[in-house]
Amino acid sequence: MSGDIQRSDIPPTAPPSTGDFCIQCGTRFKEGAVFCEMCGAVRPSMITAPPTSQMDWRMWALRRNEYPAGLQKRTPWRAVLKAIFSLSIFTVLFSLIMGLAALIYGVGMVTPYVLDTGYEYGLYIVVPVFVTLAVLSGNALLAYYFAVVAAIVASCSWVFLTSYKGFLKELTVKAKPREHSPIFDISGLVFVNVFLTVAIVVIAVLLGAGDTDTPVDGDLEETLFALANASVWEEVIVRILLIGVPLLAIDLIRRKSMKRWYAYFLGGKFAIGIPEVVLVIVSATIFGYAHFLGGWGFWKVPAAAIGGVAFGYLFLRHGLASAIVMHFAIDYAGMPSQVFGYSTVPETVILLMWLGLGFVFTVYYMTRIGEFLTGKKFLEDDRPRPFAAPVPQPWGFQPSSGQRPYPYTPSGGQQPNAPSQPVEPAGAFYGGYVCPNCGYTQARWNNGQFQCLRCGKLT
Repeated sequence: MSGDIQRSDIPPTAPPSTGDFCIQCGTRFKEGAVFCEMCGAVRPSMITAPPTSQMDWRMWALRRNEYPAGLQKRTPWRAVLKAIFSLSIFTVLFSLIMGLAALIYGVGMVTPYVLDTGYEYGLYIVVPVFVTLAVLSGNALLAYYFAVVAAIVASCSWVFLTSYKGFLKELTVKAKPREHSPIFDISGLVFVNVFLTVAIVVIAVLLGAGDTDTPVDGDLEETLFALANASVWEEVIVRILLIGVPLLAIDLIRRKSMKRWYAYFLGGKFAIGIPEVVLVIVSATIFGYAHFLGGWGFWKVPAAAIGGVAFGYLFLRHGLASAIVMHFAIDYAGMPSQVFGYSTVPETVILLMWLGLGFVFTVYYMTRIGEFLTGKKFLEDDRPRPFAAPVPQPWGFQPSSGQRPYPYTPSGGQQPNAPSQPVEPAGAFYGGYVCPNCGYTQARWNNGQFQCLRCGKLT
């Protein structure tokens, strides 16, 4: 027919081999071709037990989910990198286990210190100045300290129990892209916090920006208490009071609330939008400034604010327990050697590893922030790979005659019963599309671009 695309509607009577002609339209395959240039069907020699009808193709693909040779599903490079970096999480797990051992062992050291020395501690909130709520001492302070230790142990246990399945998927390259287990995010943000804190201290020293000492210079028992308390109390007064409670008020105003009312106090599974981002930034700024008021050098303000952003993200995404675990992991990283009296070499080696990993994870999280701000996805795996099991179609364009072409059966058997019109996949596009990657002639509309129905290439 004049003006139509030429095709082989009549199969040859004696084909030299069954793998040289398309079983859908009878077109001869070019040398080395995997797909039919006319209808996009897979070459018979590239598959095992090829079906003989359109429905057979679909059922075969759905049941077996297999790909023809040379078109196996490829593992995204992002998943491979995630699996590699997941190995570094074991350093954080080791540090956490040692920190918990120091915390529990330290209870026997802190208890007599609290009871015998008359040690007092004031519970406060930051708004953004300190407002003391109560001053505890003696048995009341000891009971509070036991509650803090129990909260840390419970938080670590909760994170481990809710993370191990996702963590195993990350190790075995089965995790979904851009989805992380709580322990993965905690570890990655620990690396980032350590890297940026050291970088800020180095810059402060080079610029002579002031004192870089820390105000925690008391007895070991006091340090054990103060750092454990900071891991819990600071998360309660900053993350709950400055993020969770305001979010509850905002959601009540806009008549939108979480299904779990206690999520505003325990955090987790929040969708991060503009209100959440604003609250995280404001709370992180107050958190950083509070450290300056507490006696730290001015360098601590940006360092603590960066940590506050990480804690706020963990509170929204994974819950209060994950923020407590990260806070504890950072504050107690150097305590085991002081409590048990062994060499600081293991802790120094781990710190150096965290610095290197921190640079990598800083780049990664900055990329994620860029994706959030721009609405685009960066560092995508653009290698061609099937987005679904391959289902060869009877043709790649709508025939002008509206009739189904006579399919060729190499074995000489009977033609399959088929409808007069082709079976069109939902959302399929017909009319002149040719994938520049694999030559397939069917696509669907995907966010302003055509996506090939075989290899998934966007054009």
